[in-house]
Amino acid sequence: MSILKKLDTILGIKRFDYRECLGIYISLTDVYVAQITEKSGGIDVDSLIKLPVGDIHPGILKPAELNESFFSNPKYWLDPIKKIIDSKKWNTKNVVISLAPNFSIHRHFVMQDMPRHYWKQAVPLQARKYIHYPFERGVYDYYVYPFFASLTKAKRLGVVFSLTSSRIVAVLEAGMKNIGLNLVAVET
Repeated sequence: MSILKKLDTILGIKRFDYRECLGIYISLTDVYVAQITEKSGGIDVDSLIKLPVGDIHPGILKPAELNESFFSNPKYWLDPIKKIIDSKKWNTKNVVISLAPNFSIHRHFVMQDMPRHYWKQAVPLQARKYIHYPFERGVYDYYVYPFFASLTKAKRLGVVFSLTSSRIVAVLEAGMKNIGLNLVAVET
């Protein structure tokens, strides 16, 4: 499987709809903007620009709330992105944003095997055991893969689960629209 097909699977988007995208990585210390192009079945990095976020007031960071207060002040995250976007001519306005682990919760767990049509209900229910954050305030996605347990040879389901605040996603959508970019996906 090519790297681009793997990216399609992980992101949950069809890349032929978005042949070119800017990649933006946001962390508590830096903002990166990258532009890549597809070349002979692989990818080639055309541009990679990094800007520091600047000093963050200590009262802003609240890990129990997934640091969503960081996004309430555009000077921390939107101003560096706008500065980078304005500094160069880019090939596209489509953007995929990757968030640092400070803005999300990731868990890996194992479940009993069950038919696929039950996953939509069972996986979030099982994830609530491991994630102590209100699911009503978040957006989540998961990847499920079957495997056989080594000792018992019983079929199990491995789950990679990721959750972030719905407020963060809403602020990112509004911010990208504000500076003239089209948000395609948010990765956590």
